[in-house]
Amino acid sequence: MKKKLPSVLLKCLFLVVFNILFFVIAGQCEGGLSSATRWTAYVFIHLAYIMLWITPLFEKQTIHASLLLTAYGASLIHFAAQFVVGLIFIIIGNVGNLENNATLAIIVHIIVLAAGLAVYLTNHIFNNKTAAAVQRQQAEVDYIRGVSSRVKMLLDKFDDKDTNRLIERVYDELHGSPTRSYQHVQGLESMITAKVGALENAVRTRDAETVGIVTKDLMDLIDERNRQIGMNNQYQ
Repeated sequence: MKKKLPSVLLKCLFLVVFNILFFVIAGQCEGGLSSATRWTAYVFIHLAYIMLWITPLFEKQTIHASLLLTAYGASLIHFAAQFVVGLIFIIIGNVGNLENNATLAIIVHIIVLAAGLAVYLTNHIFNNKTAAAVQRQQAEVDYIRGVSSRVKMLLDKFDDKDTNRLIERVYDELHGSPTRSYQHVQGLESMITAKVGALENAVRTRDAETVGIVTKDLMDLIDERNRQIGMNNQYQ
């Protein structure tokens, strides 16, 4: 709580300074605080500032911004636009018939609000897609690393060099496999994971015969997975 206090005070400082300047400046201008245009600008500026505050609470922070804008960045642009537009209306609130007619101010502020929401939603959609793609890619990399590291732990566990060589071949095949995966090979990947568990059990019990059977099955499964991925990559 203490760490957030300076940030909260800084955010409140803007509201205090802005409100003081608004009432002082508006009070000295023609039309004063009775100008509907000025109050319209006042409301929309505060609304944009509140949106700027609460945006981080509803958005996951990510470094993978597909359009180079975080949700906070989009909200900040919206606030800056509303502030500039609102400041203009506050200054010219007594010009012509704007003093008691807030229609123009409302229309302009709503257009800015709509544009800000469009920027935010566009970035939100694309950033979520980017984050999902990154997570999927990381999961694919983690799968290959996970199963290959499990097999690596089984190397040189037998006195028999031929048995050790079979396990080493499986490790080399897994380690060199493409990390990218597709939905149609997930069944093969599940079978590979199960076979790695069977290989771990065989090594633990020093069952060289079962090791030979399981490593052959693993090589066939890995080759088939890699073959299907290779074919899929060719048609993309």
